[in-house]
Amino acid sequence: INAGYNTHNYWEYRTTNDGSYYRILDNIEAYGLGDAPALYDWRKDIIKSYQYLNAGERIDFHYYGYYWTTNARIDWEGINFRIYQLSPTVENDNYTITVDYPAGLESERDLSLNVVTGNSLTADGNLAIAMGTAIDSVQCGFGASNIDVSDSYISHLTVRTGDLNIESSDINEIVIQSEGIVDLVGNNSNFNAIQASGLFANIELNHSSVTGSVNHGIQSSASLGEITLTYSIVRDNNSDGINLSGSQNLTLLVDNCIIAGNSDDGIDSNNPAIVNYSTISDNNGYGWKAGSSYNKVLRNSIVSGNGTSITSNSATSGIYLLTEYSFTGNSDPHFSDDDYHLLSYSSAVDAAMPWHTDEHMPYGIGGLRADQGAYGGPNNAGWGGTLAPDGAPQISSITDSPQDQGSVVGLSFDASAFDNTLIPQNVTHYAFWRHYDPTGASISTLDEGSWELVGDMPSLDFNGYAYQASTLGNTNIFGTFNSCFTVVAHTDDEDTYWYSNVMCGESLDNLAPDVPEIQGMVLETGEVQIMWTTPLEEDYAYTEITSDAGFTADISGDTLSVDATVELGGTYTYTAIHFDVNGN
Repeated sequence: INAGYNTHNYWEYRTTNDGSYYRILDNIEAYGLGDAPALYDWRKDIIKSYQYLNAGERIDFHYYGYYWTTNARIDWEGINFRIYQLSPTVENDNYTITVDYPAGLESERDLSLNVVTGNSLTADGNLAIAMGTAIDSVQCGFGASNIDVSDSYISHLTVRTGDLNIESSDINEIVIQSEGIVDLVGNNSNFNAIQASGLFANIELNHSSVTGSVNHGIQSSASLGEITLTYSIVRDNNSDGINLSGSQNLTLLVDNCIIAGNSDDGIDSNNPAIVNYSTISDNNGYGWKAGSSYNKVLRNSIVSGNGTSITSNSATSGIYLLTEYSFTGNSDPHFSDDDYHLLSYSSAVDAAMPWHTDEHMPYGIGGLRADQGAYGGPNNAGWGGTLAPDGAPQISSITDSPQDQGSVVGLSFDASAFDNTLIPQNVTHYAFWRHYDPTGASISTLDEGSWELVGDMPSLDFNGYAYQASTLGNTNIFGTFNSCFTVVAHTDDEDTYWYSNVMCGESLDNLAPDVPEIQGMVLETGEVQIMWTTPLEEDYAYTEITSDAGFTADISGDTLSVDATVELGGTYTYTAIHFDVNGN
């Protein structure tokens, strides 16, 4: 760049109380005297500052800069730099954010670390509230399509459309007045009440609580939507825990949740619903007031200790509440504490669907079969605890059984973690399965095998076991033959069992046939006849006869051999060797 060409940069601001721009930094072309941009010294700029600003609700900043080159002028312009005034010292003021820039308000810094007690905030654009912000009231208009709240407190939050994401925050009350589609997702947050109405409202709560409402805990009359709760608690509200009164297009899905201690019904919902692995207890009204419309399912849950357990008008054709593997009624399920964990002798322990297992133990207890209620089932890990032990036995070795004719190997394996007579539904016996393959190829997974049962044995609370299993063939001088096995640990429940790993081994014939005793005689023809007794070994194959003169013969199915190569007057020495099918 030619040093004779200048630059020009300035910052200016305006406020909502005064629409005129005022410059606070301006180099006013002071560097056109020959100083190249490389020698440009910002410390010489004229800087103007104002300690007190009667700014109103917002201050806008504007930046402009250009420089000349030998070819052309290049300009920069920056707009939409804003500061919003949220003063903790001013009470009962209403702050309005009107975001008309396409990017919306996306900087969390704008609403971070502010305490706005006694004040309210209205947003008609994207809004992010974070880092300890405390606000009495937030009103989100139709233009607020993305509202993110994290690590903050809001007394009252109203939303009309868009995505509302709440993370690790405390919200006293959320009111959804749906004018479009509202998707509320709450994670690790605490609420007093959530109310939804209007067109389309989805509510998803994970690891959250809704407690202490002066009315219903969760209430929705929206025309469309899905209420989904996982690992959450709806408790101690002054009316129903969950109250739904919308159309059949408003559905309820509850998994691994606690709905308890509410002054009226735990759930009052005539809508389609599935409640799975949940505990509904100590509600003054019905545990689940299911009504007489639409299909509802209760699975693997505990509904007990309420004013009345469950109601449903099943007389209406095609409309019912289906109850599967659940503890219902007002008998005592034997909770161990106010958080509704189960005692070990509860009849709800190991009583859920028999093909389900508790992923974590605790909070699952007893055997591996899933417990009923909030802390059981294949997804109970969300409550914490420890990964349940694997019930599979482990084959540690497969070796040849020694000093035999082959076709037998010894399997050594570690016991199942549930080979324990002190727990219910413990392992009762082990079954041994062999892969059928006449070629003796090796495999490593269950899916590769074609399995046949070769035996079983009872469990006796040992740490390890051994079993001698037959094979289809032996490794010998003719080649290698693998036999592959798996062990299955069974319980009294035919649907609860575990496969071991797959391991292969080789059987060997370690025993040769006995040494034969032979006799010889000279026939009238001058030939020599060699004779021996019939071998007793089951795997005997043939006898080899040799002489010191070079005669050889392999005899199978007979006990004599004739040597016609002898000469009159000669002396000959003969040897006989028995061989089995494995070359011994």
